[in-house]
Amino acid sequence: MAFMKKRYYLFFFLILSTFIFNCSKLKENKTYKICVIIPSNGYEQILNGLKESIENSQYKGKIELIIKDFTIANNEFESGIKNLKEQDFDLFYTVTTPATVSVYSIIKNKPIIFTAVEDPITAGLAESFKKPKKGITGITDLGKVLITKRLEYLKLAFPHVKKIFTFYNRENGFSQLVIKDLENISEKLNVKIERIDFASVDELRRRLKEVKISGIEGGVIVPDSIVMSGIDDIIKFSENTKLPISVCDESFVNKGATMSYGVDLKEMGKMSFIIIDHILKGGNPEDLHIFVPEKIRLVINNRWAKDKKYNIPNELIYLADKVIE
Repeated sequence: MAFMKKRYYLFFFLILSTFIFNCSKLKENKTYKICVIIPSNGYEQILNGLKESIENSQYKGKIELIIKDFTIANNEFESGIKNLKEQDFDLFYTVTTPATVSVYSIIKNKPIIFTAVEDPITAGLAESFKKPKKGITGITDLGKVLITKRLEYLKLAFPHVKKIFTFYNRENGFSQLVIKDLENISEKLNVKIERIDFASVDELRRRLKEVKISGIEGGVIVPDSIVMSGIDDIIKFSENTKLPISVCDESFVNKGATMSYGVDLKEMGKMSFIIIDHILKGGNPEDLHIFVPEKIRLVINNRWAKDKKYNIPNELIYLADKVIE
């Protein structure tokens, strides 16, 4: 009888070991599917940073990114997200505030990681930076805070500026809030703001052709998916009119914008991989606080300024993290 018991326990142990081994093997061979909701233009560096982190990790070859274009003007977006709800994704990865808010209102059965969200608390995604809501967390780009600093740096670089354009999407409620903050700080800086608002890239292009620049001495963008999709047109407008423009990311300065102050989008993509790793290992999004990028970079295109006969003060040149000569 004792011999039979030993044989039974040995057999049970072998079966259990085989099961655990096979489960482990299945997990090792699993391909994780991440649905990425991102605007088609302007935020490519976030995706590049994420891909680079995946490529240099133990998940190389084990994560499939399914890219879905998000455009605020797309009326079919909400129905499209509802269709994605039932698909076999391990998590959703969203870029920008409107995309994140839309996805979070519909997707309740899968983890959500966000990036490039200006103010997660105002957007209803968190009670505080330390306490995101259930099923979601991510990285803020501090857009609501940094927009005022962009105007301040533009004024420091070009002290003569008394009136500027601001480019923004009028149908984006979060951009409306940012505009109010920008107008509040502009009064203190003795700078008047003339709004250039639009609801599509085509309308932006029309506005840029029609706008009268008399008395205007610079510009600041309020980034969102529509503005970012038309950033090349805004940079070309700045070049043709010789008006300095302050933008949100270094990559746009490399394209010809005058200056930028903001977080590094590529680094934001890399940072988000920490959250992805946490979730794929079984963690909950809300267990992690909302990440705040530590490094904010000021980049100045002094070559552009010199070409247009502007002299940016040396104090600001020395302060910049990068100067293009």
